[in-house]
Amino acid sequence: KLLTLCAGLQSLTVLDCKQIAPAVLTELSRQNNTSLRSLDLSACSEITDCFLDALSQGCPSLTELNLSHSHRLSGRAVLALATRCRCLLALDLTDCAQISSAQVGLIAKQTPSLRALKVQHCRALGDEALQVLATSCRAMVSLRASCCPSITDAGLSAVARGCSLLNDLDVSSC
Repeated sequence: KLLTLCAGLQSLTVLDCKQIAPAVLTELSRQNNTSLRSLDLSACSEITDCFLDALSQGCPSLTELNLSHSHRLSGRAVLALATRCRCLLALDLTDCAQISSAQVGLIAKQTPSLRALKVQHCRALGDEALQVLATSCRAMVSLRASCCPSITDAGLSAVARGCSLLNDLDVSSC
């Protein structure tokens, strides 16, 4: 009901809301909400692949999405979202353990306008993802990939060559 009453809502934060999240998420995924640009669903344990698939259909104009600490999400669902929400400029997948390097690479190919990506603690992320980011997302200004042990000098070199606008890079503990 909240989203129906606030039809022009452009930004919504549902951070770590264990009680409110299920109802809001269900409503959000059922609407065709073209005004919503920024959505923060970090640490919402109710987020599933089915919800994310519905969200990508209901909110195609998203430019910023935070899904950090969404442990139930698979890379398949995030890729479906990137395929439908091609306006994404900022994506936070911090601590989404099921996200792979290949999936991040496919996301990069689907959203070439991506300017900020957070993939900290995505342990399956490696050089393959960084190499695709470097060729697909040349407007990238911020990349946070700390605690990704499979990242090596090869991936960082690709980013340095391909992302000349980069001004924020965190690869600590890699």
